[in-house]
Amino acid sequence: MVRELVIVGAGGHGREVLDVVEAVNAASVERSGEPVWRVLGFADDRLVVGEPLERLRRRGVEVVGTLDDVAGTEALVVVAVGDPAVRRDLVERAGGLGLHLAPALVHPAATLGGDVALGAGVVVAAGSQLTTNVRVGTGAQVNVGCSISHDVTLGDHVTLSPGCRLTGGVTVEAGAFFGVGALVAPGVRVGAGARVGAGSVVLHDVAPGTTVHGTPARPRPSGGPAERP
Repeated sequence: MVRELVIVGAGGHGREVLDVVEAVNAASVERSGEPVWRVLGFADDRLVVGEPLERLRRRGVEVVGTLDDVAGTEALVVVAVGDPAVRRDLVERAGGLGLHLAPALVHPAATLGGDVALGAGVVVAAGSQLTTNVRVGTGAQVNVGCSISHDVTLGDHVTLSPGCRLTGGVTVEAGAFFGVGALVAPGVRVGAGARVGAGSVVLHDVAPGTTVHGTPARPRPSGGPAERP
């Protein structure tokens, strides 16, 4: 049965999630003759006009309104926003409106090993590899080309930017954010809401709410220049 889907967030990441959905549909059509999803469009509380809207229309989709406008429909939703805190708030708001998250969306070009458990609203993009005994919480986003090794746990609403590498036994608590190409050494714990800068190499545990960057990754000095992960 084809299910209806609304993508929440009409920015660039939303269009990348649309790529995943379309790839899932193409694989399903090849396998069974029908797609899994019918994308109704994007929901966004911001006014989407100009070039951002044209980019959506070139993909054959429209903005259907705000998240409130989707309430009362039978559509499932996936929240396609990179910032973990914003994504968490949108997921909670969707639940309050009676909307339900789609099951995990996994690009056919991603690889999942044995005993991999994915929560609702998870997105795994093309080229990512999750090996074995991996747990991924609700609403987490695994972007293009990430590597997640054995016995890794990702909490709810974690964001892995493209090319992140998490080695064996890493634990990431809810709402942490990893910039492009970050690497985490075996057994490290990254606390809730922490932020890891792009290209950083994390060798030691990161306290909740801390921003670290560099090789090896260290906390940003108080009052120092902000790093964009």
